[in-house]
Amino acid sequence: MGTLFAPTDQVVLARIFPDGTFQNQVLGCGDAIGWLLANADTPNLYFRASAHDGQAGYSERNCTSSRAFFVDIDYGSAGHAKPTPFQDEDSALGYLLGLPIKPSWAWHTGHGIQAAFLLDQPCLFPAGGGSPDNLLRYRRIASKLASMTMADSAFTPEHAYRVPCTINSKGYKHTDIPDIQGYLLWSNIEQVHTLEEIENACAHYGIEDHVESQAVPVSNIQDEDGVDAPYDELPQDIRDEIESGGERSDRLFQIIGRMIRAGYADTTIQGAIKHGPDFVEKFDRRSGGLARQVETCIAKIRSGRYVYAGNQAPPIRIYNVPVQVPLQECPELQPAFQEMLDRYASVAGIQLLDRVRHAARFYEYLFATKISGVLESPCGAGKSVWGLCHIAVHASLERRYLYVAETVEALHRAADMLEKLTETPVGRIHGFNAENCHALCGIHHTWRQCNPDNPKSVCHTCTARNPCAYCQRDQQITRPILCLTHNGLIRAMEDGSPLLEQAAIIVDEGLSTFNTWQVPRSDLEHLQRLSGIDLSPLFPYTSLACRNDLLAWQIPDSADVYARRNYVYRDASQTSALNALYQELRARLGMGVRTTGTSLEDSERANDTLAELTNFFRPSRYGDATYAYHESRDDAGWWITAKRNRFSFESQRQYRSLWILNASAQLAPYPYPDSMTVYMCPDLPDNSHLVTLHAIRANPTKTKQEEALRVSGVAMCFGQYLRKHQRILVAADKDSENIKTIREQIRNVCGDADIVILQRGRIKGVNSAGTCTLAYLGSMATFTGIDDCALHASLQLGCTFPDRPHVYTQAGAPNWPGGRMRIPAMRTYYALRSLDEIYQTIWRTAVRNDLPVEAIVVLPDEHWLTALWRTVMPAVRLGSAYREREGAETFDVAGQTQTFHWTFEQDPHLFGLRIIEMEPGQEISKKQVADELGYTGQKAWEKNKSTIMGLLEPFFEDGSTNRMLRRKAVP
Repeated sequence: MGTLFAPTDQVVLARIFPDGTFQNQVLGCGDAIGWLLANADTPNLYFRASAHDGQAGYSERNCTSSRAFFVDIDYGSAGHAKPTPFQDEDSALGYLLGLPIKPSWAWHTGHGIQAAFLLDQPCLFPAGGGSPDNLLRYRRIASKLASMTMADSAFTPEHAYRVPCTINSKGYKHTDIPDIQGYLLWSNIEQVHTLEEIENACAHYGIEDHVESQAVPVSNIQDEDGVDAPYDELPQDIRDEIESGGERSDRLFQIIGRMIRAGYADTTIQGAIKHGPDFVEKFDRRSGGLARQVETCIAKIRSGRYVYAGNQAPPIRIYNVPVQVPLQECPELQPAFQEMLDRYASVAGIQLLDRVRHAARFYEYLFATKISGVLESPCGAGKSVWGLCHIAVHASLERRYLYVAETVEALHRAADMLEKLTETPVGRIHGFNAENCHALCGIHHTWRQCNPDNPKSVCHTCTARNPCAYCQRDQQITRPILCLTHNGLIRAMEDGSPLLEQAAIIVDEGLSTFNTWQVPRSDLEHLQRLSGIDLSPLFPYTSLACRNDLLAWQIPDSADVYARRNYVYRDASQTSALNALYQELRARLGMGVRTTGTSLEDSERANDTLAELTNFFRPSRYGDATYAYHESRDDAGWWITAKRNRFSFESQRQYRSLWILNASAQLAPYPYPDSMTVYMCPDLPDNSHLVTLHAIRANPTKTKQEEALRVSGVAMCFGQYLRKHQRILVAADKDSENIKTIREQIRNVCGDADIVILQRGRIKGVNSAGTCTLAYLGSMATFTGIDDCALHASLQLGCTFPDRPHVYTQAGAPNWPGGRMRIPAMRTYYALRSLDEIYQTIWRTAVRNDLPVEAIVVLPDEHWLTALWRTVMPAVRLGSAYREREGAETFDVAGQTQTFHWTFEQDPHLFGLRIIEMEPGQEISKKQVADELGYTGQKAWEKNKSTIMGLLEPFFEDGSTNRMLRRKAVP
């Protein structure tokens, strides 16, 4: 008390009496200490966080100053009315020990832990002569700190906390819970923090504002049109949700929003919510009781506030809307370029279509008038042709060019073509590639064996060293045209390499600056042991970093730590601070990890981990790299999954220009900066009208693949009404076990068709399926994992956030209401990545050659389909839409009742979106829109207007009375 309060301060002590009443008393600091010493055995003693002004009342206006921030962390179920964030004391304590900022004090309260973060200077509030801003700042920081520590919502300066080492008695409301004496966990009053330190530690924490801002506005029918219904007649699932337990504030809001959208009157909603015992327990003690809380929720929803729930979600956000440049603004191609296009056609043995020449005109104009950007045009429109021809025409000793391909194979193909198109020397730059090495020398080598800089490596005796670009790198980089891979360019960007100086860079296909790495904690511990290098600064707040504290407190390995409960974001300054450690790791990699008594196998394991570690944490010369990580567990043990944004396009670099050629830039799952505007030409012919989609409603994840395959088989039987296909592309996961099943499905419908199988992850740039007329994507899981999506959201939003309840439920299951992720940035990332993969896969087929194709695709909801219409497939046709169903129906057949088991049905909400295919300028009644989308009953349009317009607003506007007009252009 002497540390928290000055001798002249007025201190508020409080206690809970056996009848449950709460009483306060104001005493001078010395008297308060004396009273506590004299009443040490009195149960339920509290002190308030701030000094008091001695006036009547105990609200924040009576607070004069505070010398600490406090948190109240609950665990277990005993004595708590609502679920707690931690199962036991070990998990709560383990989490507290690993926080980004350490508490000065911590004490066990009997059923939880409270902690104090001492300030070096008291924070003065208005009643103590301080600025009103101080009170607002204290509350803001305390709220963030409570969220970061997963504490109770007890953070205001007038809040009361238990006096350490006193008795916690729940007897006034829980007679079966015995009294418990609290005890001190630790006290370090020398550990003080500035207000700024605590503020900075919490600055990147929390995601609630983002979730709120991206939610969906709800429009509803008015109360006078609402349905009155007794509680017993409400749908069972609504009643179950009302009566179940769980987080109460969010659940109350969601239930009320759902009942409003279903058309229930306010009086019915008020009566229904009273059947929720936990709602009554929490809100009836507040001013106005539960009725006032329900009124407030109804008012927010009816006034257009937001609900983000399982059956309603916002449209998928398109980050990069292109600037349209008409072809008439683009000058005709110069004769030299026309001649180069002809030469390319001759060398390649093909005939270039007019659209390729028109596209080259569009690209040339932008390259000549802008410094950098992204050029979007459909697959097959000649982006690579232009890039190679442009370099062949313009490259010289004075004008250096970098051509960047996605793979080493594509790099060599491009270099071969350039050498045929121009006399200007062409260089090839890439790291060690096992396939290329084997193709040259016929021997299988590893990256350790091949090292041109090491005189002991096999490179110095290899007969194929002269044609090997890897071995002859020093000679290759001097050439005015350099071909390299995406990864090579990213490394050059990180390093600020001289390769980039005054170079014009053309990148074929989209360039992602993100990379992901997953490593067993045991491998990091093994490397740490053998190398003697402390790796904890790379992954602070993990069990790796907190190991000594956990051992000292005898906390089991299964307990929670900070990085197991959060996706941890590390900003550019924190990332740059690791450069010295990186250089130490890099030097050790050059020497190799081998200690006395260590087996070769153990040394190899440590060296492999070290190589992966140094590759992932390469420093950025411009200090613009960031990363995020999370610790999780499976049957094999604990893992750390990390994702890194290796550089920012916004950083100024020394290249002359940078152009990215991307057929699907609108589907990039992150926004390009203003300096990298996306451009497209509306006059280049769109060939998406050649595609007919057969949509399967399911999540394209591995866990849902059996369902997707079953329903894809339905589409094969009933959706292929145009023709039987003779050549079919099957896109499948790596080492997929479903290929046999898919072959049988296809052969049952198409007979002895030719099946081309492409492996997911290696589809971009592959043209071997160019004559296929059906793309079968039912076996391709486009989902890359929940942690990947969450870490991407952490990087994109620049924040650390908890995994529960945003990503997982309290029970540990994925929190996907209605199959949709709760965090909009995660949902958008998953959708755009998947849609890009779907688009690229379909365009590997005959559509590249302007021939009709069909495609079976797996989509989890309607917004994925409308996103394709809004971006890369504006004229696509929907041939069918199916979903799996369970149960049976009874029919009378020939006078006899028979039961039929149906495993599938047409999906009305997906299939009804065919109205988007209407000709621009046509009208359709609002009632018919609701009917087409499968909404039935009275006021089907009114009750579902917000959901319908969330899907159709980009395509329709109000027409004449009660009708909608198909827009002429999608905004």
